[in-house]
Amino acid sequence: MQPTKFTIWLVLFLLVGLTVGCDLAGEAAEEREATVDALQEMIVLTATAVAADEVTSDELVATAEAAATKAVATISAVATEEVIAVTATAEAAEATRAAQPEPPAPTNASPFELSGEAETAVLEELPLYDVDPTQGGPALGHPATGLALAGAEASAITSEFRALVIEDFVLAADVTPNVQAGSAACGLVLRAGAEADAFQYVVLPGPPGSGQVLLQTWQGDTPLVEETIAFDASGLDPNFTEANQATNRLAVVAEGPTLTVYSNGTRLGEATPDTAVVEGIVAFLIVTETPAETEAACRFDNAWLWLLSPAGE
Repeated sequence: MQPTKFTIWLVLFLLVGLTVGCDLAGEAAEEREATVDALQEMIVLTATAVAADEVTSDELVATAEAAATKAVATISAVATEEVIAVTATAEAAEATRAAQPEPPAPTNASPFELSGEAETAVLEELPLYDVDPTQGGPALGHPATGLALAGAEASAITSEFRALVIEDFVLAADVTPNVQAGSAACGLVLRAGAEADAFQYVVLPGPPGSGQVLLQTWQGDTPLVEETIAFDASGLDPNFTEANQATNRLAVVAEGPTLTVYSNGTRLGEATPDTAVVEGIVAFLIVTETPAETEAACRFDNAWLWLLSPAGE
């Protein structure tokens, strides 16, 4: 039986459609390209055979079915490969993302703000200085630090709190000197100004054998002798020691014009210096007085700052 024109055009249409379908399955698939070439050759041969009346409608249908089976298989294989590739890429991307560390949560906390056990230790220490832990804060920790200095009548300070200009606060630190007797001292600097001749307060041990802790007003790096207040540390604090390389914990509560000084948790007294210094930074100090054979050194550990009023910058 000879094919009708409708059958011929239908088969050719199906073959062309299968060719286009394969072509859309994936641009880089070698198997797809081979199938497309084969289908295109089949279309040419089929059209030639039809023109010469060499095929029947049954043969045309069989040809179309064979082409369709091969095209579907090719499309399915290429699609499966592409799905696998896309899935693998997605899984790799997810694995890479999962391996990346989580970004830190946004926070407005100071880089020195204490938490956990360190914060708890500060909150438990505050009552020693008659400070209510529910008032003020936060607790700011200072890394352990040291100072060393050679020569006579010189001084140096260090502080990680230099950016904080503060008024009312509590400052505490373990202070350990390594100096020849009478040649140098280690202490705390309070409300220091930026100008070279600015007034500031200093708390440090007194001369060897005095058993004192001094509260001084300095202008620049010069102590004002007439504004030196001496506290009897050895008489009030049973744990106070003047031995070299021994540690005393010094603390100061600054509220308004009044400064209250503590040694090893014992209240030594309070004073209102004649020269009023309202605000400034806090720091740690080494000061040399007389020439020494060895370099003087100071160590400051377990230091923290508790704000009783907001800090400026």
